[in-house]
Amino acid sequence: MIAVFNRGYSQCPNGQAPGSTAYDTTIKFGAGIVATQFKFPKFDPQTGLVTCVNLCVTIKGVIDSVALENFSSAPQTGSYSYSRRDTVSGPGIPTFLSSGTNDLNFGPFALDAFDGVLGSGPDFYSAGSDTVLTKVLCVNISDSATIADFYGTDSVIYSYHITANAGWVLRVEVQPLLY
Repeated sequence: MIAVFNRGYSQCPNGQAPGSTAYDTTIKFGAGIVATQFKFPKFDPQTGLVTCVNLCVTIKGVIDSVALENFSSAPQTGSYSYSRRDTVSGPGIPTFLSSGTNDLNFGPFALDAFDGVLGSGPDFYSAGSDTVLTKVLCVNISDSATIADFYGTDSVIYSYHITANAGWVLRVEVQPLLY
């Protein structure tokens, strides 16, 4: 899973010219990591005052791999689902930024009866790396009391949280016997 923190710079939607300070930070973390922090340097008040901060976070969700194998002696169809919700919280974000709930379904995939060979054949389905989610979440911060949190020599820290799950369904095709 990849979280990309794009820009924290002084640019306002009311037509004011953007400032010259911009920060880009990319954070990549592997499967199983569901929470992390990301940060960028605070603005130096000696270089000028910031009137607003445009914070944008680009979220990408990647499924590394998936595999289905039919261990039954009868043909089946298989499918899988992936559900994910990402949230970002920190200074200047009233509650949190959310990607919303993203429910994705894949399949159905026809799987023949088990052929006795694991990981291959017509009873097996697999897929490699697939980017299944790309969202950009933005907030414009212009409250002077909140912008004060962006000044100093340390860093502004945000929390990033993922709630995700995957599931699979195998459906047996039943053929009635006629006498």
